[in-house]
Amino acid sequence: MDKVSVKIAKPFKKLLTEHYRYKLYWGGRAGGKSFAFADCLLLLARKKTMRVACVRETQNSIKDSVYQLLKDRAIYYGFNDFAFYEDRVENVVTGSKFIFKGLKDQNSQNIKSLEGVDICWIEEGQSISKNSWDILNPTIRKPNSEIWISMNRQEENDPIWKAVASQPDERTFVCKVN
Repeated sequence: MDKVSVKIAKPFKKLLTEHYRYKLYWGGRAGGKSFAFADCLLLLARKKTMRVACVRETQNSIKDSVYQLLKDRAIYYGFNDFAFYEDRVENVVTGSKFIFKGLKDQNSQNIKSLEGVDICWIEEGQSISKNSWDILNPTIRKPNSEIWISMNRQEENDPIWKAVASQPDERTFVCKVN
């Protein structure tokens, strides 16, 4: 594997260097959250075997996911060790896999494919319903698994905000970025 220099903005370095159950980044549009999450996940997937779930509330097709962003960033950095399939992304060297799911109308039976996830990236976290969160959170249960949340916070009552960031504990890292 070629050595590639990837610059990660200082606020996002904890994605790579520190373990928290929940890592929530919030702020306005154009804060670099999605790019930084994609870059960090690609870097981690090149170092070790892992399973990454990329989820959002509504995803009618892979086109609605962060699939294209991951592909674009891998191409940008010249990461030729990733293979892009119709429904997933895999690192051909480490065996890391990225899967993509919409959470709306899911239930505990058809979300079981998220078993064994090391990192779950919730994109557009402000859109996640309480029901989706209540199913997803306990499903991501692999030891040392993390849930990364990127969101453009809209209201005090956003279910993810209330559950994770309104009263964070020692398992939670919250960072505002603009």
